[in-house]
Amino acid sequence: MLARIHELARGNPLHAIEIALAIEADPAGGRGRQPVPSDDLRRLVTLRIRRLPRETRDALLVAAALSRPTTALVAVSTLEPAIDAGLIDRDGENLSFTHPLYASVIYAGASAKARRALHAELARSPSILDDPEERARHLALCTTGPDEQVAQALDDAATRADGRGAPETAGELSERAAGLTLPSDTTGAFRRITVAARHFFRAGDWQPARALLDRVLVDAPRGLERGRALQALAQLSFSDNDFSLASSLLEEAGREDDDPGFVVSVMLDRAFTIFSMGDLASALELARDALSLAEHLDDHGLLAEALAIVGAGQGFAVPGAGLDRLERAVELEDRRRHRPIHLRPTAILAEQLLYLGRLTQARAMFDELRTWFVERGGESELPFLLFGVSMLEWMEGNMDEAMKAADAAFMLAEQEGSDVLQGMSLAHRARALAVSGLSTEAYAALDRAEVLLGPTGWATGMSLLIGVRGFLDVSLGELPRAARTFAPVIGPAEIGGLPWVPVAFSLSDAVETLVGIGEIDRADRMLACYEGQLVEARVLWAASVLRCRSIVLAAQGDLVGALAVAERAVRFQPDGELPLEMGRSLLVQGMIERRLKRRAAARTSLERSVAIFEEIGAPLWAARAGAELGRLGARPVPGTLTETEERVAALAATGFTNNEVAAKLFLNRRTVESNLARAYAKLGIRSRAQLSAALGARTRS
Repeated sequence: MLARIHELARGNPLHAIEIALAIEADPAGGRGRQPVPSDDLRRLVTLRIRRLPRETRDALLVAAALSRPTTALVAVSTLEPAIDAGLIDRDGENLSFTHPLYASVIYAGASAKARRALHAELARSPSILDDPEERARHLALCTTGPDEQVAQALDDAATRADGRGAPETAGELSERAAGLTLPSDTTGAFRRITVAARHFFRAGDWQPARALLDRVLVDAPRGLERGRALQALAQLSFSDNDFSLASSLLEEAGREDDDPGFVVSVMLDRAFTIFSMGDLASALELARDALSLAEHLDDHGLLAEALAIVGAGQGFAVPGAGLDRLERAVELEDRRRHRPIHLRPTAILAEQLLYLGRLTQARAMFDELRTWFVERGGESELPFLLFGVSMLEWMEGNMDEAMKAADAAFMLAEQEGSDVLQGMSLAHRARALAVSGLSTEAYAALDRAEVLLGPTGWATGMSLLIGVRGFLDVSLGELPRAARTFAPVIGPAEIGGLPWVPVAFSLSDAVETLVGIGEIDRADRMLACYEGQLVEARVLWAASVLRCRSIVLAAQGDLVGALAVAERAVRFQPDGELPLEMGRSLLVQGMIERRLKRRAAARTSLERSVAIFEEIGAPLWAARAGAELGRLGARPVPGTLTETEERVAALAATGFTNNEVAAKLFLNRRTVESNLARAYAKLGIRSRAQLSAALGARTRS
C-alpha cells in the first residue's frame, strides 16, 4: 500500500496525505482503483482534460480503463493532443499516463453506464481475449448482478494470477468472484471468500484476510466451507501470535465436516500447533494418525505433508531419525498446494538438515526456496526462511550476514504485524549481537523479543530466547545470572524431558554454568541424557557435547580423561563449521593442557582459539582466551590496535563512559562497544579496570 501511495503522490506530500485519508475512509477502495485525493485536484485536472478534443477524451477513457494500455487497443492517432499536453506518454506500442491520478480523474469522470459499456466492449476485444486476467476484470466491471460465468472467469483469472506470483491480485479477483456468485450458491460464495482470504494472507495483507474469514464464520452454516474458514483463521493465528487460539480453532474446524482430505489437513495443522506449544509426543501421535489416513487417499501432495510432519517429529525426538520419510515427502511434494511454509516438505527437510549440521545441503535448499517464494509473491512466508538463513550464517561464523537475514525478517514481520515473527527475528539478531560482544544491544533485543513471544505459548521460540540469553550471560562470565536464565531448561533436561533440538540451543552453556557454580552432579545428569544420541548420530552439535564432557571430567578431577575428550571434540568438528564452537573447544583443551603443565601445547591451542574468535568477531571469547594465554606468561596476543580502537581504549581507560566516548569521538555507542571489545581481546584482558595497566605495559614494550 505504501508503494501505491508513493507512486500516486509522485513526491507531493499533500497528495500523499489526501490519498491515505481517502483509503482510510474506504479500505476496500485501496485494493481497487485509487481515489482522487481532493476536490481541488480533481477540478484542476478536469479543466485541463476538457480543453482536449472529444475524440481524444474518449481515447483517454479507453486508456484509463485498461490495466496495460497499448496502441492495439487505443486509437493512437487521436491521442496526439494528450501527448502534447503531457497527459500520456508513448513508448513503442505501450501507453502510460504521466501521472496515475490523471487516469483516476478521467475514469471517475465518466458515467457508470458509459464505463460498463466500455468494459463490455473491451471484454470482446480480440487483444483482450488472449489475456484471461484482463478479460475477467472487464467482464466483472460490466456486470451489474450475479453471473456464474463471469464468476468462473474470475476464478480462472485468480488461479492464473496466483501462478505468476501475484497473490494480492488473485485475492482481488477471488473476492470479486464471490460478489458475483448466484444467491442460490451460498457454498460457492463462501468457498470463494475463503480462497480470497488465503490469497491475501500469502501476500502478507492480513487485515482483509481476517475480515473475509470473519464474514464466512458469521454467515456460513456448519459444514466444509465453514471448516475451511476456521482452518485458515487458525493458520493466521499461529502465524500471528496465538497458538492457543489456533489450537481451539482447529479443534472446532475438525468437527465441521468429515471429508477425509480436509480432516487430514486439519490434523496436520493441529500436530504442528501442539508441537509448537511444547508437546512433541502428542503432536507426533496425531501426525502418525493423519499419515495413516493419508496413505489411503489418492492425494500425493497431502501424503507428502503427512510424511514430512511425522519425519520432522521423529527428527526432533531422535537426531537423524525420519530423514527417509522427509526425502520421500520432498519427492511427492506438490508445490501448487497452498499450505503454510512450515508444513511444506522441502522447508521442513532444510530445517532438519540445518539442525543436523549438514550446512551445504541446507544452504542450497534455503536458497532455492527463497528464490521460489519471491517469484510467486509469497512475502508472508519469507521470515521463516530467513530465520534458517540467519541460523546457518551464525553457525558458519558470519555474524554480519546473520544479522542482515534477521533484520530482513524483522522488516517483513513488522509490515505483516506479526508479534511471533518480530520476536523470532529479534532473537536471531540478538544471537549474532551476543557473539559480536555487543551485550547492551543484545540484551535489549532479547527483552523486546520476550515481550512479543511470551504471550504466544510458542515453546520452541522461548527455548531459543533462553539459549541466546544464557549464552550472553556465560560470555560475560555472569554464571549466577546464567543459572537463573537456564533454570526452565535445566530441570526438564536433566531427566531427559525435552527434545534434543531445543536443548541444543542451551546444552553446552547450561553445563558450563552448572559446573561453574559447583553443581557438577546436575551438569553430569543433564549431559548424560543427550550426549549418547548426539555423538552416535554424529551431528555437528556433538563436538560441543564432547567439550562439555571434558569440562565435567576436569571438574571431577580427571584431567587426563578430560584432555582426551577435549582433543576428541576438536578432531570431531570439521574445519570452518561452527567456528565459535571450535574456538571454545580449543579454549577448553588449552585450559586443561595448562593445568597439566603442558605449556607448549596449551599455548598452541589457546593461540588457535584466539585466532578463530578474532576472525569471526567474537571479542568476549577472544578476551577470555587471551587471558588464559596471559596465565601462561605467553607472548602477547597477536594483533595491534587500530587507530579507532586505540582512541576508544585510551578514553575508556581514563574513566569515560561508553556514551561519553561516543560523544567525544563522534561515534555511536555500538561502535564504541565493538571497538572496546576488540581492544580487550587484543590486549588479553576482560575488563575496563585492566585497561590502563594493559595500555601502559604495551607502551613500555
